[in-house]
Amino acid sequence: DSAVSNNCMLIEDVLTATSRPNMGNDIIQSSDIGLVVVGDMHESFIDRDQYLFKLKNNFNLDFNSIFGDVQNLANNENAYSVLETNDAFYVVGASAFGNGNEDVVVTKFSNTFPFNLQWCHNYDFGQIDVGRKIILAADMNLLVGGYTTSNLKGNPNDYDAFLLKISPDGDVVGSGVKFYGDWYDDEFLYDLILLENKINYVAIGDHQNSNSTDMLVFNTDLNLN
Repeated sequence: DSAVSNNCMLIEDVLTATSRPNMGNDIIQSSDIGLVVVGDMHESFIDRDQYLFKLKNNFNLDFNSIFGDVQNLANNENAYSVLETNDAFYVVGASAFGNGNEDVVVTKFSNTFPFNLQWCHNYDFGQIDVGRKIILAADMNLLVGGYTTSNLKGNPNDYDAFLLKISPDGDVVGSGVKFYGDWYDDEFLYDLILLENKINYVAIGDHQNSNSTDMLVFNTDLNLN
């Protein structure tokens, strides 16, 4: 199961470049032939927030949102992946949200000016949960992938890959989060696609143990099995 809450806000909304250090983690071409970039920005030496940059097709800055946790301004938050649908940008990442463990966080922005932040939900599976990729699912819902230590059927000290389907409004769809991994080793999911046949998802990441790190590739059907 996953607990869902809404804990983040727009921290800053500016139309000029910032001098603070930041990291870019994902980029897509937007429907208006511009670019959308997401990543992490240091608000201070103890705080890192998520950002979304929207660039025009001439590479001039169109929009810049810095957003994050309203409960704890000393949290480190990351934005790893961005998706555009017909009416929105969705950003997935991770934030501690004051509970000591990272939660998956998904934020929705409108994809037309003024690019309003519509909602932000965090998904707590129980322990450390990190969202790394968001895609459009075959049924027009959203599919989030990443890695977690919350699989109670496995070793609680190990990471497993996960998939979670949510609606365009952020509600969990179906039976909730599904875990993928073995008892002893660590599995990390970093990227995810829906195949053109529209009946399979394929995820990629790595499999780690004390002896080696290997590429991990697995596929599921539309029911995530």
